[in-house]
Order: sequence, then C-alpha cells, then structure tokens
Amino acid sequence: MDISNVTYIKREVTIKPLRLENSYLIRNETMVQKTGRTHKFNESRTHRISASIDGATQQQLNPYTPKEAEKLLPPVISVNSTDLKWQLNIKTFWRDVLIEYHTQLKLDTSFDISSTIGKKIIVNGVTITSDAKSFKKYSEINIAYEYLFGVPINYDDYWKWRYCLVSPAVANTFNIAETKKGKKMKHYLYDLVEEIKAKTLNYNRDIEAKKLYIKVVEDEKLIESIIRTFERGKMYDNIGLPKSFKYDELNKIERLDILKTIHNTYPDTFLKIVEDKQLEAKTFIHKLVANGILNNPYGTQRYKYGEEILASSMERMILVLTEKPNLKLEMTTRLREINNSKIKK
Repeated sequence: MDISNVTYIKREVTIKPLRLENSYLIRNETMVQKTGRTHKFNESRTHRISASIDGATQQQLNPYTPKEAEKLLPPVISVNSTDLKWQLNIKTFWRDVLIEYHTQLKLDTSFDISSTIGKKIIVNGVTITSDAKSFKKYSEINIAYEYLFGVPINYDDYWKWRYCLVSPAVANTFNIAETKKGKKMKHYLYDLVEEIKAKTLNYNRDIEAKKLYIKVVEDEKLIESIIRTFERGKMYDNIGLPKSFKYDELNKIERLDILKTIHNTYPDTFLKIVEDKQLEAKTFIHKLVANGILNNPYGTQRYKYGEEILASSMERMILVLTEKPNLKLEMTTRLREINNSKIKK
C-alpha cells in the first residue's frame, strides 16, 4: 500500500493504571473460580500523573525541545512564543502538570502533515521531501522531529502522550511496567497496533523455536550445551530454572524434560542459546566448572584455576582460553582424564 500521499497520520494510545490492571485480573480470576462467570468491576478512583523532575538534569521534566515548544505549546497555554512572559509560562506549565483519569484515558496522537506534504524540509541536517513514509521513518529515529512535518490533530492529547513517554511514573508497555513496577511506576501506555506487532513477532519467534527444537532433540551435543547453560542454578538472560541440577547426574529422559521446559517456557531464550556463536566455547567452560577444573563460585562471574583468578566474566574467560592455547590444552587433557575415569567406574 502506497502511503506517500497520505496527509493524516492516525494514531491512538491509552493510558491505563498498573495497579487497577493487576487488581482487576486477580479479582476477575477469583470471580471466575467462584461463579464461573467474568465480572465487570467499576473503578471510581482518580488516577493522577503529576509533574516530575528530570533525573539527569535535576530540572523540571519537559518532553519538548525549545523549537517544539514554540510551535506546539501556544495553542495549549494561550501564550505566544514572542510574549515576554513566554519562558515563565512554559516553566509554570510543566511545573503544574497534572493528568487525571479513572479507568483509562484515550489520547488522540494523530498528526496532520498536509502543510508540508511534497515540500522540501530539513530534518537532522538532511533535506528531504515530506510525506507519510519519511514522517514514520524520522519519528522512529527521534520523536522530536515530528513537529517539522506538521501539527498534532489534538494539541492537548499530544503533549500528554509526550509527557507520559518521559515520565518515570509511566511505562511504554504493560510488560515493562510489570518488570519495573515499584513506588514510581504506576501507569502504562497501551497501543493496540504495537500489541499486534509484538504478538506477531512473538508468534513468529515461537514458530522458529519449534522448528529448531525438532533439530535439537536429535543432537546430544546441542542438548548438553543448552542444559549446561542452566546447570547448578545458573541464570541466563535473567532466567533460571526452578530446580538446581548437575547435567552429569541426569538421565536421558530428565535431560529431554528440561530441554522441553526451556523451549516451552522461554522460547526467546531457547533461540538465543541455540543461535549463540560462542555456545561451544561456553559449554567447554561449563564442563570445566562442573568437573572442578575451574572454580566459579555460585552467584559470581569469577573463574579461578587453582589459586589464580583468570577472568571476571564468561566473555573474558573465553578470551583467556583463546589467547592461551597451552592452558586450554592442559584443561582439555585434565577433562579427558576425568571423563575416562568415569567410564572405567
């Protein structure tokens, strides 16, 4: 579909309270268990997003650049940028920010680029022809470029959205809000279009993970590499398995069960591990640790060989073995001897 001549960029985003979402899910689940029916809860509480301080500058939080403010704020605060009290007015405006809503607040963030369509404009020092495609491109690079293309359809909704994007109290998605929730994180932005994109991406990743899984179950070396990643309670990508285990003490069925758990529960992590170009080197180090040749104290990134600390991270340990082939040969020989003694027993 050609969107080059589109002059109206339609967008909508919704502000929702994190606490309400959590409590609603819990209460609704309880209602389903008791009655078998879902229930629509009323929420009369007023949720507020107040003015904040920019952590980096320690100044009042302000989502607009000076040039943006000159163009986008006059319709909101009824003061022109040429007014002598302009600076005082915008400082007062951002100091007194207060966005209130009950269950949710829908914002129309649509943009009108009809005034520049087909014309030459300068964006980030580059002369381009204004159209919907270039608007989308430069908006994704830096949202502060949008004002160069035109004006928002709703100035009031637009500044509220922009403020939410930089506010420490608002997350860009529900998942981010859940991960970083605390005293400050109390709201999140819901965008249906972005949710559909995310779900499509996750679906494609799941399909890709399933295809790889079929190949992995036939490859014992790869199975070992994946499972050793989580051996002895180790974390990968901030993810760990419920029970600690030692790979060498698992039978084949147990190994396949763990592999299935990793694939089904963490498909993204499964893909990352399988696609890791350093997987073989990492597996070798995991084996050295499991057999007591290297010492990697639980909960640390240090690797010791005897009394000598060789590295403070997995990446550094890989580099050490690459730079010291004689040391790697020595460790490989020791590992082979240990494995041979296990076979004799």
